Amino acid sequence: MRKRILNYMRLAVFISAFASAGVTLGQDVVDPQIAAIQVAPNAIPVGTTATASVNFSVGGQGATTAPVGSVTIQVSFPNSYRPVPEGTPTITQTVPLFTFTYDALNRTFNGTNSVALAPGDGTQIDITVGGYTATASATTVANLSYAPQPPGNITENDNRSTTASVTGAPNPVSLISFTAQKEAQTAVLSWSTAEEINSDRFEVEHSLNGKNWRMIGSVAARGNSSSTQWYTFTDADPADGSNLYRLRMVDRDGTFDYTRARSLEFDIRLETALYPNPVSERLLLKAGDLSQIRRVELYNASGKSVLESEAITASGIDVKGLPTGFYVVRVTRTNGSTDTFKVLKQ
Repeated sequence: MRKRILNYMRLAVFISAFASAGVTLGQDVVDPQIAAIQVAPNAIPVGTTATASVNFSVGGQGATTAPVGSVTIQVSFPNSYRPVPEGTPTITQTVPLFTFTYDALNRTFNGTNSVALAPGDGTQIDITVGGYTATASATTVANLSYAPQPPGNITENDNRSTTASVTGAPNPVSLISFTAQKEAQTAVLSWSTAEEINSDRFEVEHSLNGKNWRMIGSVAARGNSSSTQWYTFTDADPADGSNLYRLRMVDRDGTFDYTRARSLEFDIRLETALYPNPVSERLLLKAGDLSQIRRVELYNASGKSVLESEAITASGIDVKGLPTGFYVVRVTRTNGSTDTFKVLKQ
């Protein structure tokens, strides 16, 4: 009897929810929803990683589906713990229902359904996050949005959030100093440690803007030491203007910590030129040392990439197959700096 009463109560809740959405039983209904969100472990030591999991499912009844491109899921993270690795963070799905892009500035994944969604569909979205700054509690939010709204969608289950903490962790290295000095047209980085416990390596990272970092070298650590140790690294290819450097100090168990950034200004006259302009067959590049050119990209008037070359030689780039018109050419150097030109293809 008690079981029967519980079943009646569940049925009443089900009918009430659909009624609030303007749906009657027997009508086709599709209800995409965020069933749950969590971060595990819930307490993340600085320098370690955890997994943020979002459970997405589709409730409803009948044969109606949410068409491709109509459902958007957004998962946003706080600064204290955020997706890693930086630049290309890790995200997986148990069932590939969405195509995701990552907005690093706002620490947000944006996904759009790449298949039609029917009642009974679902997936678990797992995102690797790293602990950066100790904090008692910080919130991760997942939201759904629609265009157009699916028939019978219940908006109360479209948004969920969870909190996690980031705890302090002992550094594998006790750093005494970290300096950056100019020597001619090179940057010489020097650092010293007072103590090292199971330290593995120092990864040297470079940035032009303080937001986008790339590793330019790695120096092996002593491992275990209680005496002062000295290290140096030379960047032989700094960019013109501002150059930021930092160390990623990595322990043998994978934990890590960052130093504060050091800044150097360089006045490097890297004269880059493209010729002839207008061009009909081959576009030549004057750049002093062509080995310092990583990539050349051409974009048409609509901003679409139409040509990309990573093997730059003195014979230039073959453009005779391109339609007549104006193109934007972006030249990227090995140090990350870029030059942009406008050329006319005849």
